[in-house]
Amino acid sequence: MFVSSDRTLAVHDRETGDRRHEFGPFSELNNTSSRTVAVGDGTVFVTSASSTVAIDRGTGTKRWRRDISASYPSGVGICVGSETVVFPVSDPEYALGKETISAFVRESGELRWHYSFELGFDHHVTLPPVLVNEAVFFTATHIDDLRILGDLPE
Repeated sequence: MFVSSDRTLAVHDRETGDRRHEFGPFSELNNTSSRTVAVGDGTVFVTSASSTVAIDRGTGTKRWRRDISASYPSGVGICVGSETVVFPVSDPEYALGKETISAFVRESGELRWHYSFELGFDHHVTLPPVLVNEAVFFTATHIDDLRILGDLPE
């Protein structure tokens, strides 16, 4: 089990809760606490108010880093798929002044696509996005229903 505290990522035994070891501190998180942590196939993905970083689960070494901010208060979830990592991002350089659902290549951190909507009073993603195959399901405060981005499986 991975737990983020300040700029350190601690690894705990999932059965006993005992702390096994820790990675960090990570300068990649720019002295800010993490917002979300997700693990998939040997990589730990950590978002913060200033950056997102992918860390090797076994060694703690950085695989990639992006200077993007996970949305707040919706920075409560990151979705890890087989080829993609998806999470809400606030005001990125590729969509200035907007909130987005953004998809990144798992291995490199390169932007695959984004869906944006206007920033506004209390406009944010309300639940962590869910990735099923290549379709992303999400809800937002200014949307009255469930939205789906991408291709739905047959």
